[in-house]
Amino acid sequence: MLAGIECALWDRFRPFKFRYMASIAMFALAGYEAMIYFRIRSDLSYEYLLLPGVLRGFAMLVIFILFSAYGMESVPKQIRLHNVFFTIALRSVIAALAGNCLFSNLLERRIFYYLAALAGGLEKANPLAAEYVGARVSSALASGNGAYEASQLAVNDIYQRVYAEAVVCATKEIMGYALIVTLAIAIATAMIRFRADLRERLAPHIPHIL
Repeated sequence: MLAGIECALWDRFRPFKFRYMASIAMFALAGYEAMIYFRIRSDLSYEYLLLPGVLRGFAMLVIFILFSAYGMESVPKQIRLHNVFFTIALRSVIAALAGNCLFSNLLERRIFYYLAALAGGLEKANPLAAEYVGARVSSALASGNGAYEASQLAVNDIYQRVYAEAVVCATKEIMGYALIVTLAIAIATAMIRFRADLRERLAPHIPHIL
């Protein structure tokens, strides 16, 4: 809703150029990625993801609306409706599916990489790991479990902890690269002279043909 209102107000008043509007949306997307990269951790609550989610949704909708309207301006009216359905299908189905598959596969690969890297430090010679395991085993024994059950509970707890940290590390890595790319695109977008900006600048000098 906020993205639609902003795009409608910008189309009505045009306080700044098209490229700056698109660049603002890209910087909002970069803000979402920066918040995830710098502040995500394994014990983070879902409430923290509210503001990053709002930023991401706002940025994506503004980008979709701007470039959809930008692409439709030069399309003949006879095929404009077909182009609208093609754009919606490409944006909402194919692009979403491809992006989800790419991100899921990349995240899974990086999770296994960090899982192996973090698990390599879980040795008896590591005092922190030994202390953590001992505390979990003692807690399980105090709860009335046997020695075997206590050790299994401790192993499962350690695996969940290491897996959660591996997810955080993988997410930070992906978001870090995405943040760099998004900032580069935002800066480049602010420098590109789109046709919409050129038409707006040249409009007062073009005589109306009656």
